[in-house]
Amino acid sequence: MKYYLLILSCLMLWSCDGADYAEQGKLKPNGEAISNIDLAKAAWLDSNISRYRMHVFRDTVEASGAYDNTVGNVYSENSLVLVNNQKIVESYQLSGASFFEYEPQMPNASTAMTVEELFMMVEDAFISERIVGQVNFHELGYPQDFQYFDSEGGLVSIHVEDFYYPQAVVAKLGRKKREWIEKGSANYSMVLALHCRDFCEATSQFYSEVVDSECVSKGYYETPPVNISLDYFPVSMVDLYDKAIAAADTLDSKFTVSYHPDGHLNAYYLDSPFGFSVGDLGFEVKSLSLLQ
Repeated sequence: MKYYLLILSCLMLWSCDGADYAEQGKLKPNGEAISNIDLAKAAWLDSNISRYRMHVFRDTVEASGAYDNTVGNVYSENSLVLVNNQKIVESYQLSGASFFEYEPQMPNASTAMTVEELFMMVEDAFISERIVGQVNFHELGYPQDFQYFDSEGGLVSIHVEDFYYPQAVVAKLGRKKREWIEKGSANYSMVLALHCRDFCEATSQFYSEVVDSECVSKGYYETPPVNISLDYFPVSMVDLYDKAIAAADTLDSKFTVSYHPDGHLNAYYLDSPFGFSVGDLGFEVKSLSLLQ
């Protein structure tokens, strides 16, 4: 269990001297703690993030066994939420299946929360003096790790990971695209490899030659991949940036990007955890040569 050791240590403190949970292991509301919450909320507002995806994990250790140094039953829940304008538009949970990593989840799941709802949970735990230890906030402001006692005395651990918001990635790709254009690299040849899964050959490579920023020739080095036309491939570095920007601006797939040491886009790919689909799964630049 992800937080088993941490939960166990908290339970041992919780059960010391037979004290009631409300008097043990808590961090009472004080100026510093409340200030941290206020600063975190301000940082979150300054981030101006309206679209994001995050994975919320919740482990609950029931109250039984707290007074005799034994561990009660542990219940684990999780939600991968897609949020737009402070509203959850889709929610998934880990399925454990070999083919589909996630499966759709009911919107009223206990871990299906927005950042604003996480803040409300933290503030409620402070006000009711049920918070345990330190609340850790991400640099973007959102609560990332915290623990509190629920109304029945169970110890609840909340953890957030895999936070993704498209606007930062899209903005960086846009800057890199402008740098490429301003650099004036208008004449070059480029070889791309297609990133894909079962529906095509992963070794498929495509070449293009660009003169005065326009593609003058293109084709395959090898047998064309199944179900993908020649027009599917980006024919220039600018075209590759445009495809990457479109791919990055999504919440329902995991987007990965890398840059060449020279600064230009090197590769991007999408990996949807919500099922298999044929679409823009990505490309890698195998070679880029400037033409005289």
